[in-house]
Amino acid sequence: MCEQLSEAEFSVLVMALCQDAIALAEQRQAELQHWDAAAKKRTWIWFNSSSDELRDFLLKGIAATIVSLRALRAKDFVQYSEENINLGSCRGSVVDPEAAASVCPVDITNKRIMIAPKFCGLSRDKRNPYNGEIGDGDSQLLTLVHEVTHFKDVFGSNDNFYSTFRSIKYVEDPGIRFNADSLAAYIIGTNPRKERY
Repeated sequence: MCEQLSEAEFSVLVMALCQDAIALAEQRQAELQHWDAAAKKRTWIWFNSSSDELRDFLLKGIAATIVSLRALRAKDFVQYSEENINLGSCRGSVVDPEAAASVCPVDITNKRIMIAPKFCGLSRDKRNPYNGEIGDGDSQLLTLVHEVTHFKDVFGSNDNFYSTFRSIKYVEDPGIRFNADSLAAYIIGTNPRKERY
């Protein structure tokens, strides 16, 4: 999948990303269950709301996200190609040359994640080596969670606003809770630009 990695190395990478994503999703889950001021602030940053209704929506979706991440195996990461698009029951879709990865949202049985060359060139997680915080911008970790949120039995998310930057810019959009990059950024604990604080 990635020219610079052997099949074994790629398998190690994606499974490590899954473990990181699970740990971070569990952190968000715990925050939502505790539902203190810090937890409400984080949902306000990414979804312009700290309502109990949003909390319930996120708890349900994050639980499904964790289940899906735990079920993923290295064999579920396949090459992004028209053949694999069709195998996922997304007939008629075409390969997007700008994509880092893709899924077929209705492929809830196999949940294969299609990996494009762009994925291989992304940073692993945008984590600050000094304080451990995850910064704004695309990464392999964000991409993984982004794709998982698309599945119809997870969040059934859309791509109305690509990038964490645009997700914040359009945070007042009424449908922002279904935006994949907003959900992924929230789940992995991305720290956005300061003006939303």
